[in-house]
Order: sequence, then structure tokens, then C-alpha cells
Amino acid sequence: MSDHRSAWSRRRLRGPTPHGGSGDHLADVAAEHARGLLDGDERALDRASVDHADPWARASAAEDLGALAASRGTGSRQSAIASLDQALAGYDRIGAAWDAARVRHRLRRLGVRRRHWTQGDRPVSGWGSLTDTERRIAELVAQGLTNRQVADQLFISVHTTAFHLRHIFRKLEIGSRFELARRVMEENRQRTPSDARLGAATPVSAPPRPRQGRRDRAGGPLPE
Repeated sequence: MSDHRSAWSRRRLRGPTPHGGSGDHLADVAAEHARGLLDGDERALDRASVDHADPWARASAAEDLGALAASRGTGSRQSAIASLDQALAGYDRIGAAWDAARVRHRLRRLGVRRRHWTQGDRPVSGWGSLTDTERRIAELVAQGLTNRQVADQLFISVHTTAFHLRHIFRKLEIGSRFELARRVMEENRQRTPSDARLGAATPVSAPPRPRQGRRDRAGGPLPE
């Protein structure tokens, strides 16, 4: 058993964490995480990466999901990168430097290099605080794509897409897809052509009009 698996197992045995969640819920999510590892079940790991109450455990489940996807060949590469980006962001947020370094190594093996943020210099809000996966999701949502369409393009689940979108709303301090589209347009205007070649947001012609009867909230964007 690898070091981070051993660490996860030890934390499970400690029982409820200070991050909330009933004992039954914590046990159910931990069991789902374990089942995902034992059975190679991507859906179980995906749910655990969102439902764990403890932020370290969420990042660990996302890492496990990314590692599993990476082991299944080139067809799962984008899914692996998205999950590993989620894990890296989670580890960075709590200052788990050793775990973050391990995930960056996994990403390098997939041909992806990520900046080494320290806990003190990574922005906590604003466009600069978004991970690469969060930026890509923001770009696609700004183009009017539903959560399902975003998930299909990035080879991730709708559940994970909604999870990332909640983080995007919180970091940008916005409450709707319409506001997100406006923010992406503002970022496009501020970027130079050379920035665009390095991965700037995809231009959008105008913010899509929100659908009547369905309101987005920063705490829980609706899966579509």
C-alpha cells in the first residue's frame, strides 16, 4: 500500500472530522472511496472526490480517480488530467506540499506541467485563483454550454462539473452563469494575442441569456 493510501486509511479510522458531516455519511463516502479503489470503479471515486467532508480526502479521491484514468490509456487522458488538477488544487489549498508534489509528478508523466504554488502565494479569489480545469469549464459555460455538454467535452462527470462550477462561482464571487460569461468576456479584453496562444479564455460574442425559471446560485449551480 502506497504512503498516501496508508495515510487515507489512518484518517478514516479517526472517525468524524471537524469539517462536518454525520458519522453515517462519512462512513458511506469512505466505503465508496474504498470500493472505487478495490474495484477500479471510476464513478465511485468521482462521487467520493465531491462528497468527502474532509478536503484532504476529497483531493485524495480525485487523485485516485486521475491515476485510474491515466492507467487506462490515451482515451482517458483528458479525464485523468482534469481529476489530477482537482486533486492538485485541493492539496494546494490545505498546504499538503508532499501530496501536491506527487500529483505534479503524475501530471508530468502525462506531458502536463503545473506551476508550483505555495500556500502563501496562490490567489484565493479572482480569475488568477482558478485552476486550468476551472478556467476551461468557465470558458465552455460562457459559450452557453450546459453542464452535461461541458462534462462530455472534458470527459468528466456532470457531478464533477457542478462541483468545479461551485468553486468557480465562489472564487469569482458571482452567482449566475450570466455573470460568469460577462467575467470571461472581461478577461478576454484584458489579454494580448500572445496571452491567447498560452491558453486564454475562448472569446464569446455575448453573455448567454439565463433561462427563465432556473436560477443559478453560487452555492450550487444546477446540473443540466
